[in-house]
Amino acid sequence: MIKSSHSILGWPRICIGKNLSDLEVFVVCSNILLNFELSSYNNKPIDDIEIFGVTIHPPEFPVKLIKRK
Repeated sequence: MIKSSHSILGWPRICIGKNLSDLEVFVVCSNILLNFELSSYNNKPIDDIEIFGVTIHPPEFPVKLIKRK
């Protein structure tokens, strides 16, 4: 049996909390950027190469958070 992402009425099913979770991620990221200065851990430039797979993403890199005054 093939499972469909559409309901019986024809429109796609959407998580009821999606908008709330999107807003929460935005608020958390905003607060981090507001309260901390981000820099590379070893003060070297961050490599911006892309890793190809199912999605395109950057390689992992350590980040240093410095509390803003």
